[in-house]
Amino acid sequence: MSSRCFLKSICQNNTCMNRGLCVPYNDRISFTNFTCICQDGFSGKRCEHKDVKIDISFIDVPIPQSLLVHFITVRDYKLYSVDPAPVRATMFKKIGFDQDTVTFFMSLPFHLVFAQIETKFYLIVLQHNYTASVIIATEVARPTYCPHIQELFNESIINYPVLHRAKYYHLACMKHSNLVCFQDSEIFMCLCTEERHANCFHFDFNMTYNCRGSKICQNEAQCFQDNPTCPTKTMCVCRECFYGTQCQFTTQQFGLSLDAILGYKIRPHLSIIRQSIYVKISIIVASIMFCVGLISGILSILTFQSKPCQKFGCGFYILVSAITSILTITVFNLKLWFLILSQTSTITSHGFLLISCILIEFILRFLLAITDWFHACVAVERLFTVILDINFNVAKSRKMSKLVVFGILLCTSVSLLHDPIHRRLIDDEEEQRTWCLINFKPSVEIYNSFINIFHFIVPFSLKVISAIGIIICIAKKRAFVNQNNSHTQHIKEQFRNHKHMITSASFLVILALPRLIISFSFGCMKAARNPSLFLLGYFVSFIPSLLTIFIFVSTSKTYGQEFKSMTRRKWVAFRRRFN
Repeated sequence: MSSRCFLKSICQNNTCMNRGLCVPYNDRISFTNFTCICQDGFSGKRCEHKDVKIDISFIDVPIPQSLLVHFITVRDYKLYSVDPAPVRATMFKKIGFDQDTVTFFMSLPFHLVFAQIETKFYLIVLQHNYTASVIIATEVARPTYCPHIQELFNESIINYPVLHRAKYYHLACMKHSNLVCFQDSEIFMCLCTEERHANCFHFDFNMTYNCRGSKICQNEAQCFQDNPTCPTKTMCVCRECFYGTQCQFTTQQFGLSLDAILGYKIRPHLSIIRQSIYVKISIIVASIMFCVGLISGILSILTFQSKPCQKFGCGFYILVSAITSILTITVFNLKLWFLILSQTSTITSHGFLLISCILIEFILRFLLAITDWFHACVAVERLFTVILDINFNVAKSRKMSKLVVFGILLCTSVSLLHDPIHRRLIDDEEEQRTWCLINFKPSVEIYNSFINIFHFIVPFSLKVISAIGIIICIAKKRAFVNQNNSHTQHIKEQFRNHKHMITSASFLVILALPRLIISFSFGCMKAARNPSLFLLGYFVSFIPSLLTIFIFVSTSKTYGQEFKSMTRRKWVAFRRRFN
């Protein structure tokens, strides 16, 4: 090393223009051969050419998650008499969930541009003469839609052989004056001329996008190049549930998670104030839920820790469920804030994110499950109280309740232990995000689905069976006392007297349904542009954790009286302390 360097390189000069990156082939062999890696929007040996810029917006068309754009170059028949077929180059871009436009740059000459959304095509650019280095503003809209021939012709014409059917294509342009293009999804893409004739050309609707077998893209992804013969850019179009620059990452088995619903609505590297309305509403609602849940849980704990409420085992179940409800709503708020802080890159510690990824989702799932089980235990004990009547052993009930709670805690935690084992962090450089994902094997995936159903259906069934059983048992006993009324009349009477039990059980089941539906609706991590329904369902599933005091205290005379006594005692103690 010295203060001066005498080694020569072609890249010492500003050989690349427009902020292009110069890469020499080999300084030992040649001082003239180099490659310029150009910025988007520029091309050429030295990045000296400005590409055509196409800004695409969406009018009266749902904005997709990604867009395919086909550039068609019409060849001069005189120059390409051997193979005059149009040249096609396809490009692909993902559209962010907070974007309503997308921009493409093209360095090659073109005359037609088709936008493809799933199986629908739109003619967004038509130019007879190519103009370089221009900015084109266009839109995907209904007037540019290229309908399928099934939307234009009757069934008899559609059933004709392809070449026979093509003779009638002129009729579509003549009959529909606003039609600009149409396609048959087999061979032809057709344009309607000013004279209302159909100008059709071969279009491969089933093109195999494999980039000449280079196998750059993984997991059966489609590979696209900006030039069919001499490509400079390669892009992978992932199947659903896969992502990454090479589609190497999977988000299957994502299950019920706030990440799947809200993750894409969180904008990276932006403060809370600049976040989307979904994020702001989630923070406000979660904060309100935390306050309500904390108050409800504390009042429930103060009520059910008294001796009169602890007389039966169900009082202990409700006390424990009140504790788990506070923990549930607390962990839920932590989950929301960890998601926001990680997606905005406020928290970047990989170790901290990994620990929160493994533990928080598992703890939240565990708390939701055991709370359902504790509510079911309350219903079952009430049923046994009615069936056994005076033979019901109160002391044994209190002792058994502690063993049952311990058994629920142990069995539930063991049954969900596969969840943290299969969780991991995935860094998506393309989206500039870090995701907490689950990667299950097929056998574990089946087990996970079974456990989800088991922890929902069994407590649900116990609540319903217990509530109905209580009414029937009481009705039967009252029927022996009063023979004047029929059995049906007794059932109706007992339903009126004990309808709070049916109401509370049904209320818990209805509020838990969204959690189960969303668990199996999301096969992988993909968020809709409007996740309102799923976000609402996710929040609703936590409402039972907020309403312990209302579900069990307000519907029971015994617990209601004890609650009033407790509040009077606390109020007297409060006044004595500050007077």
